[in-house]
Amino acid sequence: MGKPKIDATTDVNIKGAVKGQLKLDNSAGPLAGQLSLGVDYKSFSGRLLDRLWHLVLPVTTLTLLATAAISRHQRSALMEVMPSDWMRTAIAKGVSQRQAVRRHALRNALLPSITLAGLYLPALAAGALFVEKVFSWPGMGLLAANAIAARDYLLITAAVLVTSVAVALGALLADVAAAAADPRIRVS
Repeated sequence: MGKPKIDATTDVNIKGAVKGQLKLDNSAGPLAGQLSLGVDYKSFSGRLLDRLWHLVLPVTTLTLLATAAISRHQRSALMEVMPSDWMRTAIAKGVSQRQAVRRHALRNALLPSITLAGLYLPALAAGALFVEKVFSWPGMGLLAANAIAARDYLLITAAVLVTSVAVALGALLADVAAAAADPRIRVS
């Protein structure tokens, strides 16, 4: 058996088939970068819409993990509140199950989830490193990782300081939101 003979037409057909298979469909959003090619020639609103279009996948990636954890926590808090005496009393007075959950149970079960959501703010900064690397976005997480690799102590200190401020702000926002959700909480 001899070697198969490949001529120029076969080679072109193989390259065409490979090109057809590697076509990327970005209907879910662009895969990398902040801007599309040729965006400089668009109007301000076109550039803004292009930038927002490029934010879809990174923002979705960052929020899905936190949303899943908070929703599981909220569900377990609601399951803990539902069999309480005051919930049974509200339903016995004629309030529908849906209204009892909205007016009474949700407000009481919301406090731990608000605290958890406030403390997820620094976790978003940590997760941003991976999102920035995958989606080719320049950001603080990637900058901090490069600073650690380069032993740039001033930049590492600045990144730790910004993350610490984010933790404090997250806790402050969680406390303010908890006070707004539950009138029994007062600052003394």
